[in-house]
Amino acid sequence: MFRGFSRAWGWSPPPRIHFRIIVFIAVAGVPIAGAWVWYAQVTYGSAPVVAGIVVQDLVKNGMHTPVIEYRTPEGARERFKSRLGSSPQKYFVGDKVEVLLVGAERKPMLKDWFGMYGVALAPLGFSAVAALAATVLYFFVLRGRVE
Repeated sequence: MFRGFSRAWGWSPPPRIHFRIIVFIAVAGVPIAGAWVWYAQVTYGSAPVVAGIVVQDLVKNGMHTPVIEYRTPEGARERFKSRLGSSPQKYFVGDKVEVLLVGAERKPMLKDWFGMYGVALAPLGFSAVAALAATVLYFFVLRGRVE
């Protein structure tokens, strides 16, 4: 049934099984990324946007993280540390930025493309690598081979 038994593991599925698994990963990543983009649009699209200013730059292990001060819609001044750090430094003290107030509790978040949609890049990256691996497996191992 299975050819190419591995001594270390006791069995090894044929290349066609590997190919199917890799194709599944390549195809599954696209709707996962699409779902995240849709979620981000729904969540962040309705969030109020207020103006903020970078008041401090925290540096740890070469990563620059801005501390941002903003005014709530009620007029109160508040500060928060961004969850996005960068190296090299992207935001400098005095830079004006946009702040999203997300959810019912109005949790502040720096309005940044990577912060909102960057999570969708992970499944797309896995999909791209899996598609490349499936192509290589197909052309160099499976093409013309019948099992």
